[in-house]
Amino acid sequence: MARNILVVEDDRNISDLIRMYLEKEGFDVRIAYDGGKAVEEYDRQAPDMVLLDVNLPDMDGFAVCRALREHLDCPVLFLTARVEDADKLSGDRVTVVPNDNVGGAGGFTRGMITAMEQDPKATNILLMDDDVAVSPESIKRTYNLLRILKPEHREDMISGAMLNYEIGEDQWEDIGNMTQQGTFAGCKPPLRLTLFEDLIYNEMYTPTKWQRNNMYAAWWYCCIPISVIEKNGLPLPVFVRCDDAEYGIRCKTGFITMNSLCVWHMSFFERYNAAVERYQTTRNTMIAQATCGMAPGADFMRELHNNIRLELKKFGYANAELCLDAFEDFLKGPSFIKKPGQAEQSFMAANRNKEQLVDFATLQDQANQDPELTGFDIKEIDRQLIEGDKPRSLPERLEDLITDNNQRYIKKDGTGYAVIPLQGWLYPAGAIRGKHKLVVLDWYNRKGTIRAKDVKRYQQIKKRYARDLKYYKANIERIRKEYAEARSELTSLE
Repeated sequence: MARNILVVEDDRNISDLIRMYLEKEGFDVRIAYDGGKAVEEYDRQAPDMVLLDVNLPDMDGFAVCRALREHLDCPVLFLTARVEDADKLSGDRVTVVPNDNVGGAGGFTRGMITAMEQDPKATNILLMDDDVAVSPESIKRTYNLLRILKPEHREDMISGAMLNYEIGEDQWEDIGNMTQQGTFAGCKPPLRLTLFEDLIYNEMYTPTKWQRNNMYAAWWYCCIPISVIEKNGLPLPVFVRCDDAEYGIRCKTGFITMNSLCVWHMSFFERYNAAVERYQTTRNTMIAQATCGMAPGADFMRELHNNIRLELKKFGYANAELCLDAFEDFLKGPSFIKKPGQAEQSFMAANRNKEQLVDFATLQDQANQDPELTGFDIKEIDRQLIEGDKPRSLPERLEDLITDNNQRYIKKDGTGYAVIPLQGWLYPAGAIRGKHKLVVLDWYNRKGTIRAKDVKRYQQIKKRYARDLKYYKANIERIRKEYAEARSELTSLE
């Protein structure tokens, strides 16, 4: 991973801000305020990455890049927001293709189209997320692997593993599958690749029959043959989330993994976003299944029900409403997602409507003004305390199951508070039962919020969900037919 970064920026306020954030993340940072100084700093000590401003006082960033190109052996990230710079950014080895904000799915699709249209046409396209750290060695090995593939593997996808950005030797996933429960999951458990037995397991693992039929390669690092795209069409235009899973399952190719083919990626715990996990994931998995038949045995309605109920138990009413927003947008049929700009607009709306977090200092100020949170001190909270839970007796478990934490049948306001983690898939049932307020913390990003039990809002959400289910049962066959008929248009190469 890049640790030594050269920042070339003449605005000292901007350069100081960049330095502050990068050093906070553990990077070594050097600053050059003009092009000439940048070349000197590069010659003095080659960095692992260059952040390069386009507008510099003595020579522009493009000239600096050209000056470094002869001995440039590291990535260069240009600091510019100008579309008109695309031609200047392009060169003999790099072509920049500007486009509107079309999300991750749209960006990958744009890359596929460009790869097919270039002359000569590409044989393969390598897709990577924009928030990964990749070693050039992985790209070299992917290229060499493509050169020696046997004919029967020419249309297989090559999948790079996701390593934990914080703990570099921990592998989270190399091949994923859509589970019967309707969730994304790695085929293998997390592995520590410095342990011999884990290294062997990583190579020798045999997937189950279900996994083989519902397998995909995630697009944090995935090499796809152009011939596969020509046969199967383009990904669904869902903006972000589920596009890679749906596409891998749809194409039914083989998948190749290999030790050393990998990227470092921020863990999902650190980048949790309810707009993605509750809105995008709910809507897009349903669209993918109805349109292209993704994982026909996966029960996405069960997952919807479980997620809504989980959020309600934890007083996450805004996030439960995001699930319903997603469900209702799916029920509108393919005409909704086909509207120009709709995918972006709905995602932005989900970001606005999700539960809003504040920084720890503001959170503490809010707690200080709340008599129910007397004694709360963010400085005394650690990660272990947040992720802790309390045991429950069998009668307590039954009560929580029936009443959704005393919000139906037996309705109680509750007393006191608990501190819980933000991540939606966690359920500290013993810690939250009987409470009136919850302090919810995003430990990794140092943000949080305060939730309060609201039985009235709970009931409103349950009534809305019941209305949606009634409509679903009456119209789902028609809706599925409409999505299936729209497949050719939504995935067309034309």
